[in-house]
Amino acid sequence: EHFEQCPDLDHCHTTNTDNASMMEDKVHAGHVWVSRHLLAFRYVRVIIPTDYHVHVEVTCLAHLPLLEKCGTFSCGDGLSSSNHDYVGQEIRQLQNETNEDLDAKIWNCAAYTLRLCIHNNFIVDGIKRDRLPWVGDLAVSLMANAYTFGDLECIRWTLAVLGRCGMDKLLAIEHSEGANGQVSPGMVSSISGSHVNGIIDYSLWFIISHWLYQRYYGDTHFLQQEWRLIERRLNCLIQFCSNQEEGWLVSNDDDWVFIDWTVNGDKNTALQILWWQALDCGISLAQKMGSLVKESQQQRMKDAISRLENSYLIMEDVQLGFSRQSHALAVLSGLYTRLEDRASEGDWSNPDSSNERWHALRRCRRLYERSREALLGDEMPPVGTPYMKHLEANAIARLGERPFALKVIRSYWGGMLDRNATTFFEAFDESVTLADVTQFYDRPFARSLCHAWAAGPCSLYPEILLGLRPLTDGWEHWVCDPLDCFSSIAIATTIKTKFGIIDVQLDSNNLNVDIPEGTTMILMDKSYSGGRHNFPRKSLISSQRVNEWSKKYRGWHHHSDHVIKPNLMIPNFEGIHMTDVPTVYQLPGDDLFYMSFIAYDGIGYQTFVAESSDLLDWTNSRLAMGYGDEGSFDYGGVVLG
Repeated sequence: EHFEQCPDLDHCHTTNTDNASMMEDKVHAGHVWVSRHLLAFRYVRVIIPTDYHVHVEVTCLAHLPLLEKCGTFSCGDGLSSSNHDYVGQEIRQLQNETNEDLDAKIWNCAAYTLRLCIHNNFIVDGIKRDRLPWVGDLAVSLMANAYTFGDLECIRWTLAVLGRCGMDKLLAIEHSEGANGQVSPGMVSSISGSHVNGIIDYSLWFIISHWLYQRYYGDTHFLQQEWRLIERRLNCLIQFCSNQEEGWLVSNDDDWVFIDWTVNGDKNTALQILWWQALDCGISLAQKMGSLVKESQQQRMKDAISRLENSYLIMEDVQLGFSRQSHALAVLSGLYTRLEDRASEGDWSNPDSSNERWHALRRCRRLYERSREALLGDEMPPVGTPYMKHLEANAIARLGERPFALKVIRSYWGGMLDRNATTFFEAFDESVTLADVTQFYDRPFARSLCHAWAAGPCSLYPEILLGLRPLTDGWEHWVCDPLDCFSSIAIATTIKTKFGIIDVQLDSNNLNVDIPEGTTMILMDKSYSGGRHNFPRKSLISSQRVNEWSKKYRGWHHHSDHVIKPNLMIPNFEGIHMTDVPTVYQLPGDDLFYMSFIAYDGIGYQTFVAESSDLLDWTNSRLAMGYGDEGSFDYGGVVLG
């Protein structure tokens, strides 16, 4: 993969009887070297004896997968185009290059990287070195594939084969003496050997990847085909790899816990988050299977995740020992939202438990902000791979910081382009020089420079710039949420779904969307069905904008007293003894806050309005809509809220 590697005979790959065969081409009367397996290279050195005076011409027949070109992305004033036929031409920094030019290059290079890593219906990690399917790569590349080629077969085959890794050991465990739930010393190596790719967190990613596959592709038939295998793996993890009282996933000395090549912190914190997410995805997959899954199996998974959530809720500091990877995974998995929901449950009127419950809820509601500070800051060491960088950028976007996520992509993947990348690397450190890029595994030239898990920008750009992602399986319901902080930039993308092509075109004046029949698009909380729709760009308000507007009001906290009292004293309305339905709003150009609320006086409901400058002290309460005259719309009282 490196020019410097070619003349270095100690470290280059050479043809020999182990990895290549020489055969004679009868048609051209020449010599052809054919590798026994698909093998990628960028440079070839042919050594010709000095006494060999015959003219030598060297040509190479490249093998590329035949993939349908159905996903596209372009951006910039002139809509810098992306092209799946891009075949490794050198990418150079143009003079006066804009960020949008860079974005198109990054997406283009990521799509080409993914294309090269799809072979014989498999997604392989790196086409030079391992040339094997790994489920960590798949978790990222299946999302990238959804926005580029939309090829189902490569995902199906890869998931099917990976799920059967270690199956002999998995079956042995089920029939062993430890079937009562106790792990005997002799079972430890069998349990470790049963994990997908031999990595305990990859067994979790296997379950998560099945959920992701359903979300992006909606292939119910494949889920039905593979469910028993998914179920087996879940049962093994619950029965033999988790603490039956506290719910934590327990790894043993023989287990390989990967998470990322570099993790500064406790890998176990990230492992437990993935364990929670795998259980959550497993429950969701079981629900999709419906009556085909026994109630006892669903209850087993629900009990396991409940034990784990209870253990999280009693922790004083859930994020103790968190790495950057842990923060990203916790945001993406939905763990924080679930913990907040669990902490909110129960009888808040009970004084014996309300203080404890409030303490737990307050801890949970701080988790998102602390992860935001960690991921947007630079105090924590960086992640080690594009695989985890993709998850980090996605988490930042989900936190409502999409412009910052764009900067992360441009800096990281753009940094690889600055180091002459034509495909994206297995690992990358933005601080390394060009000369250091080749070093990996303590070996010269060991780094893979074309790795499937580096294709993350293919899914990141459409989601960040246009807010495009599925809300239900197979894009039956999906969201479109274009950023409105780049008002002059044109962006266009197409996405293949099982219902048809989603086509989104955003220019300086309009948003034009082709919605496939059978799907529903959500834009600014409104639903739109199949067909072509046009929206004036100036009418669009992104969730990012709403997030920025509301930022100074976030940080929910408990106020021990009513801000509007039940027996509020309003002149001429002294009979009020109950108030409800507070709705806070502001008027353009007015710094005051207003609150509408309803009040009951023993006869009926009426709507009142109060005002405040700090959201705590509300004054000037007055009638907004009363009982009205007989025959009018507000006769008998009006409730607004």
